[in-house]
Amino acid sequence: MPTLVLLSLLTALLCSCGRDPRAELDEAARRGDLAGIRAAIAAGAQPTMQLEDNGRQAIHLAAWKGHLEIVKALVEEYSASVDERSVIKPNHTARVEVPVDSTTRKPLPGPEGTLMTPLMETVNESRLEVARYLLASGADVHAQDRYGNSALMFTTYSQDAGMADLFISYGASVSGICGF
Repeated sequence: MPTLVLLSLLTALLCSCGRDPRAELDEAARRGDLAGIRAAIAAGAQPTMQLEDNGRQAIHLAAWKGHLEIVKALVEEYSASVDERSVIKPNHTARVEVPVDSTTRKPLPGPEGTLMTPLMETVNESRLEVARYLLASGADVHAQDRYGNSALMFTTYSQDAGMADLFISYGASVSGICGF
């Protein structure tokens, strides 16, 4: 029994060290730690707040990492939107294509970042079960990021036929992809 009391006191001490609830939510979403998600929200983190400087929300991170249980909890318990847009800033060390006006060649105005949806986040790591859940929950298969890429377009980059078939079964248009 004394060990249990000591462990409880140690846990309370660690939890009261002033950790940022936003950082806790970020870490829990990346780890797939549902108890950590709930604890961070109880400590004041908003389930839909932007995490760190990348603009992603917990639902984006959980979808990207393939944490289906976390995605479900965020949608069903905390009303996170399956079509939430991130504002991930482009990697300034890599070349980024920015839409330009054809006459002036100046960048077109638009929101900062890529505007990825959780569904788009599932493609790079082939998170098929998370993609199925998001689509069944009403995710927009036609949504496009700032550069006009849809989730289906991302499957052409990753060469993921299973994901492409799933998106097409939900009505994704192949128009405009690879010259079609």
